[in-house]
Amino acid sequence: MKELQKQVLKDVLNDINIDVTSASHGKNMLKRMMPSRKALIVLDGVDDINDLEHEEAICLFSRYAFNRDIPNQGYEELSRKVIRYGAGLPLTIKVLGSHLCGRSECEWVDALERLKTVPEDQTLKILELSYNGLENDHKEIFLDVVCILKGQMKHDAIRILGGCGFNALIGLSVLEQKYLITISDIHGLGFHDHIEEMGWNIVRRLHPNEPSRHSRLWIKEEIEKIFLNKSGTEATRSIRLRLTNIDPTIIVNGLRNMNGLRLLYVHGKFGKRSWKDNTTSIYLPDALESLIPQSQEVRERKFLNKLRFLDLSYSRLTTFDLGMTPHLEVLNLQSSWGFEEFQFPIECPNLKVLNLSYTKFHKEHGSANLDSVGTFNIDVDFTDVCPLHPKNNFPMFRFRCKYDEPRSSPSGNLEKLISFGPCVCENLKCILATICGLQHLRELSLGRRVPQDLWRLERLELLHLSEQQFQHLPDSICTLKHLQSLELGSCLALEQLPENIHELECLESLRISCCKSLRDIPNNICKMKCLKSLKLRLCDNIKKLPEELGSLECLKVLDITGTRISHLPQSIYQLKGLCIHGSRKQLESYGFTSFPEEVSIYTHVEL
Repeated sequence: MKELQKQVLKDVLNDINIDVTSASHGKNMLKRMMPSRKALIVLDGVDDINDLEHEEAICLFSRYAFNRDIPNQGYEELSRKVIRYGAGLPLTIKVLGSHLCGRSECEWVDALERLKTVPEDQTLKILELSYNGLENDHKEIFLDVVCILKGQMKHDAIRILGGCGFNALIGLSVLEQKYLITISDIHGLGFHDHIEEMGWNIVRRLHPNEPSRHSRLWIKEEIEKIFLNKSGTEATRSIRLRLTNIDPTIIVNGLRNMNGLRLLYVHGKFGKRSWKDNTTSIYLPDALESLIPQSQEVRERKFLNKLRFLDLSYSRLTTFDLGMTPHLEVLNLQSSWGFEEFQFPIECPNLKVLNLSYTKFHKEHGSANLDSVGTFNIDVDFTDVCPLHPKNNFPMFRFRCKYDEPRSSPSGNLEKLISFGPCVCENLKCILATICGLQHLRELSLGRRVPQDLWRLERLELLHLSEQQFQHLPDSICTLKHLQSLELGSCLALEQLPENIHELECLESLRISCCKSLRDIPNNICKMKCLKSLKLRLCDNIKKLPEELGSLECLKVLDITGTRISHLPQSIYQLKGLCIHGSRKQLESYGFTSFPEEVSIYTHVEL
């Protein structure tokens, strides 16, 4: 393929000096150098389209099976046989390679014998070979991911699957290594369409015409029919029902016979209907461990002794009593707008994560013993006009914090923080002071106002400041000795960073975006020995970087997209493995000519 690309470029462009280093490089050159040209290419003597791909297939397979571009000695013929069964499909080749990686020759022979029984056109059966090699728990995690958790962020999926009794951190890692799933910071958990189809077939094939006997339910029409007919069985382990219009009472009654259910996800448009009924009991199964009903209102009347993970975000709850869920570990009440009271009648010995992001209370709730809480998220978001004081022009204020480690006192600052009413006009100073009293605070995000006592947050690891009006960062920031990540966004008046910024000795990530007045990066930044990522996006008044930037031995990412930096310091070329992000025009001006296949808003090169 490489030689063909090279010949086409030479002939069409009439340039005998053109060189192609790899098939990928050749593809990029064709795109860049022949965007508007038309050419007729005749390939003579090719009996099989696969003749063009054998060398690439061997290389691709070897990368996943041997972590190199060619097979290990003694495995050449076995590799060719496996590739033949891969039918030239990259996905199949990758999955088979990942499956056979690290296995003995006898195991390779056994896998080939199994492949011989699979018709050539049944790709899903070939892919299933990798699934069959998984441990039982990893098989269960795979089926839950494919049928229920597509698109979930990794940390959410770990909590949900952990709530179902699985070691999800290891399980997801195994599935990713086997190339059965992908994990993205933007798109969450994903997989190829063929992998999804394979998972669906595994769930449905034993009872293809009896959805009530499937272990996972994700097809809306089938689930609604089961609920309407009350035909559920204990075979069902997980349900995902989205955008349903059926009455909540029908749903909860339909759960009556699903005694094996451990994961329930319900998202509906119920209008004025609610999840309460004065004459009907709630038939939530005793085995339920993860409940995610995103709905209008939920009111339980039974104890759920096994429930460990509960997500009631975007609901219109009026009350919630933790006495019903004594073993709860994770409670998410994000954006629940209808609270009248929030009751903590008992100690919560197992509660590890409590999220009240964007939750508003009509009444203050009682104090609680939350000593076991390891992570506490709370966001407050107010409009520009206070609903209680419409004539007050006090600026909008919002904050988000992540509280880590148990507190020393059950009646300390945390209760004060979450019991403030909806009026920021009267409570702003108290809120800011209270934040600075949270000695174990790990993450903090602030908009429009920064507390003066920021230095008191000794354990802060992540600080995000946005839409601030200061020209200089508060001096107290440089006293945060444990800070690992500092983000500054849309601080339009910010003119300079502190000269002693290097005193943030643990800082690994510095991200500055849309700070239009910022002109210079202080030279002392070159003394930050832990800095791994420096991002200066859309700061269009920054024209240069410190000359000694190459002394940052840990630096792996440099983003200068949207700046006016015209040249890179010579010292930066000392850094191996550094990824530089910028516009194509910028990077070409630095002498870079080889780019990844996909180039959109920005691209990158690697030193």
